[in-house]
Amino acid sequence: MEENTYNENLEKIKELIRQIYEQRKKSEEFIPGKSKVHYSGPIFDEKEVNATIANLTAGTWLAEGKATLEFEKQFSDLMRVKDTIVTNSGSSALLLIFACLMNKDLENPLKEGDEVITSALMFPTTLNSIILNRLKPVFVDVEPETYNLDINQIEQIISEKTRAILVMHHLGNPCDMNRIVDIAKKHNLYVIEDCCDAHGAMLGDKILGSFGHMAAYSFYGAHAMTMGEGGAIVVNDLKFSPLLISLKTCGRACTCAFCNVAVDPDFQCPQRFESKYAGFENFDKRTLYPNIGYKLKILDLQCAFGIEQLKRLPDFVKKRQGNFDSLMNGLKKFEKYLTLPKVLEGSKPSWFAIPITLKSDCGFSREELVDYLEKNNIETRPLLGGNLAKQPAYQEIDFKSSPLPHTDYCHVNSFYIGCYPGITQEMINFVLNVFEDFFRKLENSQ
Repeated sequence: MEENTYNENLEKIKELIRQIYEQRKKSEEFIPGKSKVHYSGPIFDEKEVNATIANLTAGTWLAEGKATLEFEKQFSDLMRVKDTIVTNSGSSALLLIFACLMNKDLENPLKEGDEVITSALMFPTTLNSIILNRLKPVFVDVEPETYNLDINQIEQIISEKTRAILVMHHLGNPCDMNRIVDIAKKHNLYVIEDCCDAHGAMLGDKILGSFGHMAAYSFYGAHAMTMGEGGAIVVNDLKFSPLLISLKTCGRACTCAFCNVAVDPDFQCPQRFESKYAGFENFDKRTLYPNIGYKLKILDLQCAFGIEQLKRLPDFVKKRQGNFDSLMNGLKKFEKYLTLPKVLEGSKPSWFAIPITLKSDCGFSREELVDYLEKNNIETRPLLGGNLAKQPAYQEIDFKSSPLPHTDYCHVNSFYIGCYPGITQEMINFVLNVFEDFFRKLENSQ
């Protein structure tokens, strides 16, 4: 097809897609009690779809390519880090981070059985990244109103086998990374940030993900920005990048962009046959495997979609904060029954959702309130996996732990509701009215 004809046809397709999304916007209507108020969801329109179509019809290799490199560059700039490596999920990103830290080519690698301090109130695959790399999780309790790990307990539980701290910013609420980094430096520990819920959150003038050695992000549909699926590792020390690229691409020796990204399939890498490994001096580096790796790459069209999402991210974060504030202001009248979240002074969360905890003397159970909300089509979720040490999958794992009274309490008394950009003021008013109805009926029954 001639280039002019291709461009003309592509523009026709783009215009049709634009019309489809224009029609969709007009047909959207919220019916209180019948329409679902989701806890989260992807927000996109013709811009992302057209960028994906253009990428898909450009005759590319389909695998990671020019859009991938551009997304990684833009994400690094936005997160103020030295490098970004995209992966197929945020869970894979965390898995690769600890695999990288255990690699023999590092100056001071982690070893099997080394300890990683973290919270038990987290998402399963955050914990799995420790366990699947044959490391030992060490749990500390959470603060009851931030849901983040209790920093005061960290030094109390450090041992000679402690090598790292894995920090999850719970639902986008920043931990006190300055204190954590100071503790880590004192004890020569790696600091890894799980930012899967925290895109764009700030502590002071620094963005989350730029404090530790590495950080993981997720682009699943529920998060602040999306590619449908996908994730990324950001690094603040470039020594990690080649190892991460190797581990994500089957463990092979060549980690250069041209060999690992389909920018130009006909390009011949000048270092293709330059190997440092004894007995493989003239071996093709693209089929030389110094590491036991995975295949955790992404599609280029996902990154084309993601580039458009990056443009929206600042507004997404702002809208989440606005929805959070509106819902919090309305829920404050119920603080007799509910504990509402608090934030660290000087921080700017990027709220994934609004965590709510029942007070011990509230007079009802989580199940009663959640059931009432769900029957009114307001989605809720427990706090991720609750206390993961209590989950069936983890009954046999080897771990250490401080006492976890707050984590245990959240396990049965906490849940969250949504504040994502798809929630309108009309929906917020409805949600608050449903809470009002629940507590009115509760008080009338007493």
